[in-house]
Amino acid sequence: MAIVKDPPVTGSLTLSETLLAMDIADTIRHDDRMREFEMTDGDRRNAAIERLRKAYEAQGDVVPDHVLERAITQMNDARFVHKTMATGPRRLFWTAFVRRGRYGRNVAAAITALAVGYGAWTLGYDQFVTKPRLAAERRLALQIEEVIPRNLASTVEYAEGFAHRLGDAAALDRIGSQRKAVEASLAARDVQAAEQGILVIRAVGQELKHREDGVRLVAEVDTLTADTISKVSDAEARDALVDLASQMRDAALRGDPKAYESAAERFKSYSGYILTPYKLQIVDRPGISAGVELTDKETGVPAWYLIVEAVSPSGVVKPLEIKDRNRKPTRTVSVWGIRVTKEAFLRLKADKKSDGVLDNNIAGEKPAGTLQVNWGVDDVNGQTINYWVDPRQQAGRNR
Repeated sequence: MAIVKDPPVTGSLTLSETLLAMDIADTIRHDDRMREFEMTDGDRRNAAIERLRKAYEAQGDVVPDHVLERAITQMNDARFVHKTMATGPRRLFWTAFVRRGRYGRNVAAAITALAVGYGAWTLGYDQFVTKPRLAAERRLALQIEEVIPRNLASTVEYAEGFAHRLGDAAALDRIGSQRKAVEASLAARDVQAAEQGILVIRAVGQELKHREDGVRLVAEVDTLTADTISKVSDAEARDALVDLASQMRDAALRGDPKAYESAAERFKSYSGYILTPYKLQIVDRPGISAGVELTDKETGVPAWYLIVEAVSPSGVVKPLEIKDRNRKPTRTVSVWGIRVTKEAFLRLKADKKSDGVLDNNIAGEKPAGTLQVNWGVDDVNGQTINYWVDPRQQAGRNR
């Protein structure tokens, strides 16, 4: 028989040999545990008692078997009894460990909700707070750095132009002082105060403009009226034109362009009538009676009127301001009535009735340069009307 000799020991084991040895040892230990597990309950009990006996013998003590059996019995009785873990950090830790799945999901959901909420809050704050605030700051900066300085410069230039032309040193000082106040408000970023200061400077400019317009218009009044008034020889006409020129001058001094234009138009119209010769022609056309008989509201007695119009040499009818003896307002009309005697009215009626045409339709003539009328009709007393209704025709309303 061949003899197998162990290989000589040449040194420490290699890594592969060490791993192989560990694997063999683990296999042996596993087999021992399996054999112990496959033992019957009695065998395990006897093995446990034997192990305890040897442990005590190793310590020099001798313990009876019945004591060891009672210890094994008590151990087995308590083996499957559940004991609630006492409260405290240890219990909290193991509870959290056992429920880690549920807690993990809840924590993840909470983190997700917080992240979404924070994102929404950040976005909303940026959209509705940050951006509007930045936009307002940009607008404010634009107002302070560009818009208001530009408005200030143009307004000051506007007001100072009038002040220089009028030679008003006090107005120039006021404008300069107000300009410094606006610049101080801009330095303090007080937009409202700066804009209010600009409004004050503009108001000064408007006031100076009215004064300049007044000076210009006063000079214009003299230019427009002096030559016309000098051509009028009739005292009544001259007084009427002088009164209208005074109204123009008063409106110019007040700086009231509308009142000035109105007075100027009246002056031009009235002076044109005075300087132009007119015929006072009795109206003779359908729709307007040549004469009307009315009841006088003051006395209650009949009154007779011829309906006339002023016609220029070129055939143009001139509207005139006519008073009404029945206390109605003065109106500008193209036809009006002059009061005559009953005899003059009857002569007109007979002339019209004879052949349907007025043979003598000229009531009077107004020479150029005067308001006086040379009447060709007897007994004209100067009373006039500017509105009436022919009681016979219910027509003839003044137009």
